[in-house]
Amino acid sequence: MKNQNLFIGNHRGRSRVWLDHKASLEEHGFTAGSRFDVDHGEGTITITSNTDGKRKVSANKDRPIIDLCSVAATKSLEGFTRVDVTYAAGLIIISGAAE
Repeated sequence: MKNQNLFIGNHRGRSRVWLDHKASLEEHGFTAGSRFDVDHGEGTITITSNTDGKRKVSANKDRPIIDLCSVAATKSLEGFTRVDVTYAAGLIIISGAAE
């Protein structure tokens, strides 16, 4: 497992979590073009690798990117300014972090 602590960004009034650490994403199965699903909970967002997933890992110059910016993400992370990101095989857990 690998952990990161990141700031929550803001884009057009919505919370944004931008994951682009190539080594962490690729090491845990999230390569450019692979598919995944997202589940939103109170204070958490769970990303699960799924070959038939609704979302796709994008890429920019050989770097995989997962960009979460939605009403659901904003609601899940309401009240937080930072997140803890935990990477595991085929799984990423994003949890609101205390300041």
